[in-house]
Amino acid sequence: MITPFTGSLVRLVLGIWTGRYGGRVVFTFTVLAAAAATFLLAHAATYAQMLFAALGVGLAGGSFAVGVAYVSRFFPAERQGTALGIFGAGNVGAAVTNFLAPFVLLAWGWQAVAQVWAGALAVMAVVFWFCASDDPAFRLRQSGRTDQKSFWLELAAKRQTCRFFSFIISSSLVASSRSRFGCHAI
Repeated sequence: MITPFTGSLVRLVLGIWTGRYGGRVVFTFTVLAAAAATFLLAHAATYAQMLFAALGVGLAGGSFAVGVAYVSRFFPAERQGTALGIFGAGNVGAAVTNFLAPFVLLAWGWQAVAQVWAGALAVMAVVFWFCASDDPAFRLRQSGRTDQKSFWLELAAKRQTCRFFSFIISSSLVASSRSRFGCHAI
């Protein structure tokens, strides 16, 4: 019950940080924090440690706010619906988790499930960091330019396919972490 609560509360802060620091930085930080919390969950020996780890796992639920703000900035208004629909499909990770986690659980125990998922989250955070770029609004603000039309044309000339799909895979892993470790509210 605590992880959906954390995910709901942290969305406001993560949304503000996404606008201020850019989605690439905030999403990578969020995924790494969720990975660390998931790993700590496997090593919690007391109720307080378990509660602290569960609060951290709840950060994964807040990642949806980061993703919506980040993805929508890469596309003009008439294409944002499609882009956000594809981004939302990253929640397929919850289904993958429900399929794969029982096998890991039976083979190595419940702690291994948390450790494997934490490792996958950490790997995808690194992949995302190196494959993704800062969102156009953040780059425009950093460059000091005010001509948005030429900026969008320049961005359209550079394809973002690899970056976009690495984000979808990362969000899928985050969704699987939310599903497996108790954060079902999006």
